[in-house]
Amino acid sequence: MQHWPIAVIPHPINTNVWRPLNKEFARETLNLPHGKPIILFGVDTGCAKPNKGADLLMRALFMLSEAKQLAEGFELAVFGQRLAQHQLPPGLSYHFLGRFSNDVMLRLAYAAADVLVMPSRKEAFGLTAAEAHACGTPVVCFNGTGVADIVDHKITGAIAQPFEPGSLARSIAWVVQDPE
Repeated sequence: MQHWPIAVIPHPINTNVWRPLNKEFARETLNLPHGKPIILFGVDTGCAKPNKGADLLMRALFMLSEAKQLAEGFELAVFGQRLAQHQLPPGLSYHFLGRFSNDVMLRLAYAAADVLVMPSRKEAFGLTAAEAHACGTPVVCFNGTGVADIVDHKITGAIAQPFEPGSLARSIAWVVQDPE
């Protein structure tokens, strides 16, 4: 098979649906605050399941809060499944956006965010990351998952060292502090 042709066929994204929106409009529509970075996390089910990495994200957010790496602070927006308040760093503003039943609301969430974080330990393909990118939102993920195939490190987001909350925190801070 060494002489057989090889072709990579990317997963298609409907760019008529998944495209950038005005950030201020999206935040206004979703009743999210203006002027602070918004970190977006979404999981349909399984916040307590290790594969989706919610525990790793919470540890990274604690590190960001304690180190004050983001001088202007930040807020967390979550869609899909609600996080328990005791999981969150003290004083962190948390916005639960609910479960989305249509692409319009999800597109608004991507547009409102400064970064989408996908802290999965296992992920074959990050459709959510591809949708976020199509909407102009950078993505932070761990290396070693399918999502890392979608993110161009320090171009369309950042790739953290596998399953290290400190590396995840630094990657989130880098993206938020460098909006270009």
